[in-house]
Amino acid sequence: MLELETLRNNLASSVKIDNISLSYVNRIFPEFKNTPYFILYKEASESINDYTKRTDNDETSQFDLTGSPLKYSFKGEDDFEDSTILVKQNWHEGEEKYLPLSRTEACIALNVCIDFINDSFPPIFALCDSKDHKRSKLLGAMIEGEWFTTIEACTVDNETYETVKNCSSKIFQEHLELSRACEQDIIVSASNVFDLFGTKEEIIVKDKNIRSNFEGSLSVKVDTCSLSITPTRTSKNILIAQIATNSNDNPLKELWKQLLLLNQYLNIVENYTKNEDSHYNSVPLKFPHDFINPYEEELVTILNNLNLLLNGDHSFRNASDTKKHKINFSNEENTENDMKIRQCIESLSFRHNLDFTDFLWELLIKNSNYFEMIKCIHTVLEEIIINDCLPQVNFTNSTKFAKIITSPHQQKIFSHLLSGSLPLEYVIDMGFEKLCKDYISILANIKFGELHDVQQKLKNASYNEFTINTYRYV
Repeated sequence: MLELETLRNNLASSVKIDNISLSYVNRIFPEFKNTPYFILYKEASESINDYTKRTDNDETSQFDLTGSPLKYSFKGEDDFEDSTILVKQNWHEGEEKYLPLSRTEACIALNVCIDFINDSFPPIFALCDSKDHKRSKLLGAMIEGEWFTTIEACTVDNETYETVKNCSSKIFQEHLELSRACEQDIIVSASNVFDLFGTKEEIIVKDKNIRSNFEGSLSVKVDTCSLSITPTRTSKNILIAQIATNSNDNPLKELWKQLLLLNQYLNIVENYTKNEDSHYNSVPLKFPHDFINPYEEELVTILNNLNLLLNGDHSFRNASDTKKHKINFSNEENTENDMKIRQCIESLSFRHNLDFTDFLWELLIKNSNYFEMIKCIHTVLEEIIINDCLPQVNFTNSTKFAKIITSPHQQKIFSHLLSGSLPLEYVIDMGFEKLCKDYISILANIKFGELHDVQQKLKNASYNEFTINTYRYV
């Protein structure tokens, strides 16, 4: 099959695709039991597959004991039945060589498949390791001509319908008792979350969109004002969505560029921590050859602007930078709403809660070399910790870097703060803080919803320990 060979040539070298029927996939989706489908997986190394065979021939086998361990413990004084242990597993022995992918790897692989398949194709499933926040087991896609349907299987602590029904009845009963059996207005709401991945460009104007290097999935939460029960397996819901996130005409494209950059940073740290024995390894990481930086500037320029920032001079944030990212709204249909968004975006450069880490983020992302980024952070720490420079940091700033530079007990030696992936982790932390405040400012000013609700949805991701998924699923 020509398409299959094309997929194998374009998938990552560690990802395999084959026409396989797996017992646990058939149990989850019995409707595909007699239907051919393809599996995306990682192949177990030969050393792992042969481990059992080698141990069978191990010389220590001569010391194997049989019989009841209880009988040996009591030195034969008591007579016990031989112990029997039944080993049960949810897969066949030959299926152990098909190893799962991470959810991100699965999304990337499925995106490649969707991108290169132009006609109807058997279902494709990617095995997942359940280490993401949704504990994904399978991600899949059924491609039918110009459209495709996504499939997702997760391990979640779901309650049975009977439990939900009994619980809801009890809640309503308590409500009536507390309200003295008077009629009260009861508001019932339900929400559904859809995870989308893959693109089909039939209805996207290609000349107005930039080819994106974003290879993830998008979560869409739908709130309704009526109680809905999960549909049975005999019924189905179809959600058709075409989302062009990287449009040249999109007023939010500047923030989207920064989100894409953050996604690259997260992937770099994730790959680094996978390949190193220690999370805080003394060997600095390197940016990959395919690293894309839309903000790149010379190190000399960045250091000059950094010195201005440390001296309280913000003149490097001149008007030309703002004009450079202005959007043309003349062809938009809803002029009033677009003008509101435009005003909010243009005012982001003068947000009332801007502080030192926001300005520092704007400078550090201009580095396309990790060594140069470390040098910039070293300069900042040296000026603040050694030379007692006092940057303006808001008391609400919860970033790790803000805590370091505002700590009154900070030691004069700070080399340990620049090891391994730590500098890039500071930058990621600053970026998320800055972008969350940007989006909160926009949503609050256009009165999209209550400020408190917006802040709850865009919660702070900064914790004591840096965790990739915490930032990825903010």
